[in-house]
Amino acid sequence: MKRIKGLFWCMLPLLLAFCQKRPAGPPVDTTPPQITLTHPESGAVSVSVRCSVYVEFDEPVQANSLRLRVANGAQEVSGTLEVKENRAVFQFPGSLQYATTYQATVKAGARDKAGNAMKQDYSWSFTTEKA
Repeated sequence: MKRIKGLFWCMLPLLLAFCQKRPAGPPVDTTPPQITLTHPESGAVSVSVRCSVYVEFDEPVQANSLRLRVANGAQEVSGTLEVKENRAVFQFPGSLQYATTYQATVKAGARDKAGNAMKQDYSWSFTTEKA
């Protein structure tokens, strides 16, 4: 009996260690991507008509989920969008118009690598240089 009690007390730490909860692994990402930088900055004036528009996110985004619209009033500007990791760059085939205010919008639905989507559009505006 003494031997069984001794064995019990020797095995107790191992039993307790086995019964403790194990860490579940890395935390699950449930936060949508956030825009941390825009270029040109919101409200910028005298922006070069040859500029590109880009945004940076706080984490990598899925390229096929991202829609970036640039417009001056109701007229949308054509261009190409390239996404690499957490930066999306909108390139214009030519130049923008002088002395014109443009609004850039990242449409809701942009997703991070975990699939979390932006819930709202994100917009900012800038004005190009005078001729």
